[in-house]
Amino acid sequence: MTRIENKHGGGIPDVFLTLEGMPLWVELKITKADRVVLSPHQVAWHTAYNAHGGLSFFLVSDPRSKNLGLINGLRAVELHRGTWAPLACGIYATMAEVWVAIMQQSVDHYKSLAALRPRALT
Repeated sequence: MTRIENKHGGGIPDVFLTLEGMPLWVELKITKADRVVLSPHQVAWHTAYNAHGGLSFFLVSDPRSKNLGLINGLRAVELHRGTWAPLACGIYATMAEVWVAIMQQSVDHYKSLAALRPRALT
């Protein structure tokens, strides 16, 4: 796992990691009054990355409830426009639960990609 420090914009998420060889990106956010503030660059980055087969998430921390919400990067436009909780693929009490969810979603995502792509001829 690598924390990315991007001081020049561009919307690149905060963390890059690989789980069992599966690459993914995570944007870390703290909610304010049920909304998550995203820059247009972040919306564009997540939308484009996911449109090309990549996998990314927004991990939202709610300091009031102490819950963590996990939102697929495909939903960046919706997240930018509305509240986060209805978009979450899960709301969790612990990071251990978040990791289990990320692992399962990563496996599902990359299995579906592998099924769509024919094997290279040798």
